[in-house]
Amino acid sequence: MAKSRRTKKRKASRQHDPQRSLDRNTMSTLSTEGQTSDGALSSDVPESEQGTGTELTSVAGSEEYGMTSVSSTRDADDRESDVSDGVSTFAPPSEYPSIVTAYRSEMPYVTDQDVEMASTRSLTEQDLDYRWIHGRRYCQTYYMPNDEYEQCRLSLLHRTFLEIFGGEVCTAPIQNPQKVLDIGTGIGEWAMAFSDRYPGCEVIGTDISAIQPTSVPANCFFEIDDAELEWEREADSFDLVHMRDLMGAFRDWPFIYQQAYKVLKPGGWLEIADFDNSGSGVKSIVSNFPPDSDMHRLAAELVTAANKSGRQRNLHHVNPVFLTDAGFVDVKITEHVIPINIEANEGKLWLIACVDGMEALTLRLLTQYMGWEPQKLKEACYNVARDISRIARDPIKSKGLNIKVRVMIGRKPMNPKPNKDTTGKPGEEPERKPEDVAREGNE
Repeated sequence: MAKSRRTKKRKASRQHDPQRSLDRNTMSTLSTEGQTSDGALSSDVPESEQGTGTELTSVAGSEEYGMTSVSSTRDADDRESDVSDGVSTFAPPSEYPSIVTAYRSEMPYVTDQDVEMASTRSLTEQDLDYRWIHGRRYCQTYYMPNDEYEQCRLSLLHRTFLEIFGGEVCTAPIQNPQKVLDIGTGIGEWAMAFSDRYPGCEVIGTDISAIQPTSVPANCFFEIDDAELEWEREADSFDLVHMRDLMGAFRDWPFIYQQAYKVLKPGGWLEIADFDNSGSGVKSIVSNFPPDSDMHRLAAELVTAANKSGRQRNLHHVNPVFLTDAGFVDVKITEHVIPINIEANEGKLWLIACVDGMEALTLRLLTQYMGWEPQKLKEACYNVARDISRIARDPIKSKGLNIKVRVMIGRKPMNPKPNKDTTGKPGEEPERKPEDVAREGNE
């Protein structure tokens, strides 16, 4: 059985600025002027490479989304801390958009108003086990960073999901939700969007990192919590448990689903959404690269490294058997097909997040498990990112390229049998075969 622990809650200001919702939905990429993300002037980059660190500016220009460069707004102290280990965050780095003030996480998190809560939480960087590795900040053993650059990428992914789902925050058929749990909330944009959509619903977002904003809707709450440990929450209390973009996050997905089943109300829904990184769409992108390219090596070794870490980076967790084994019924899987070209807005947004997230995706795994030198890896990531963006702009090579999002939902039965152990099948209703995968969009 998993170890139990106390959840640390974060107290936040309940002042919510509607304009901030607009700001976070208009974040995109990339200014080609000013400084690189490690604080160096763009003029310091070799002339042959100037501008190539911002290849996607021509895919989705900063003017289109009203963006400015993060490097133009970063404090001198931030720049100094980023290069304190002598390793830049990219070689040469992409420039991310600045995070609006509401998203900036300051350390420590205790304010004068929170003095009364000091005995129950002390959310300093040390308490959260933040680690600086090769110029990026991580939390615990999780392979993805949680620094300002990654927070910008997560904001792009949030907008990508909104585009995919037509502005909807949920695909499960929920009605009048009263309490919702968002696992792996990241910067908390989904939780805040759901809170705005359902002001009468209490929304709790949990994560191991304290990177959520402090100005949030009055019905939105964030907690520091590790979902891989026993969920110490009231049973049968949530209408929806939501998870998104958590590929590679957990070692034991059946345990996660069992815990979600436990806390859901009878009739409550579980929803999981993730990008398919091993489908035909990604393979068609990889096929544009020669066999000896950095792309093929990175792709192959990333799979090996993730397996060595014990957290697979594929869609094995979006498996209906896991849900039916946990007791869920009405399990359904849907695939959304996103064309990858400069014409499709959702594809463009995903492409920007993918290209600018290449380093984040590979840096910790490949240096730790595959023996890559950090600087060589960053150079390889830069080369691959540059080539992917050029393929996307080529009307011939980009024709037919796509990425898929797979969404799985399942319902807790209205009259579930008592769950005697976490490995049984508690569902009272007869097991149903999942529906055939539904596909939306153009292949």
